[in-house]
Amino acid sequence: MVTLFHGTLTQHLPEILANGISEGEGWGGAGTRGTFLSGSIQGALYWAKIAYQRDAGEKMEIDRFDRDHGHHADELIAVLVVDVPESETSRLKADEEQFEDVGADFDPADWQRSLKEIGDVRFEGPIPKEWVQEVVPPSRVKRAGRRAPAVPVELDLATNMFGKLKSGPRSKVMALIQNPSQKTWDNAHGVILNSQWMTLWQAILAVDPTFPKEGKATDVKGRVIEGWPRVPDPDLVIRALKYATH
Repeated sequence: MVTLFHGTLTQHLPEILANGISEGEGWGGAGTRGTFLSGSIQGALYWAKIAYQRDAGEKMEIDRFDRDHGHHADELIAVLVVDVPESETSRLKADEEQFEDVGADFDPADWQRSLKEIGDVRFEGPIPKEWVQEVVPPSRVKRAGRRAPAVPVELDLATNMFGKLKSGPRSKVMALIQNPSQKTWDNAHGVILNSQWMTLWQAILAVDPTFPKEGKATDVKGRVIEGWPRVPDPDLVIRALKYATH
């Protein structure tokens, strides 16, 4: 059995609990269909927030969701704990919708690598209601300590050539803190954190000399051959923020 997680809106819960999770088309333009699942509860919570903002026509930024809806998130979104039986794991595939974003280039059947490098997978078909083991509201994720911290004060102190960070770069860093993955690290590593133009990657190298100094590998045409050798965890990101802003 493989335990995975699915973020959803609370308005869909009655239908899901009665009939299971319906498959849908991915958002990345790859044209795949299925039920998209995360390897961590944090990852599923991230996608639930993005899904809510997408359906509401809002700008899809985690920092904005937490600011505007964090106080009543339990009314809006939830995470489902899904147990996929061992006999059905052959229907798990890589999340090809994110291949272009993270520069992935591996066998779409390798769902284990997708979990490791992307953080998400695709199940071919719907998820039966019997596989849904639990509904977890955001407030329970917080209490259980399974979600990354709220916006760290150091992020409020970060600046670039235009002054304090705007919502775009802030959201990139928060997405990395809340859902560390190849994609979120690729988006956030170049965010400038202070007036000396120090990037997040440079700050991480300063506080952790063992962190890789080389990024993802590409060929002469710019196509990614190999992804980032390591993705920083939330604690390391926050240490780097402290270093860059003090």
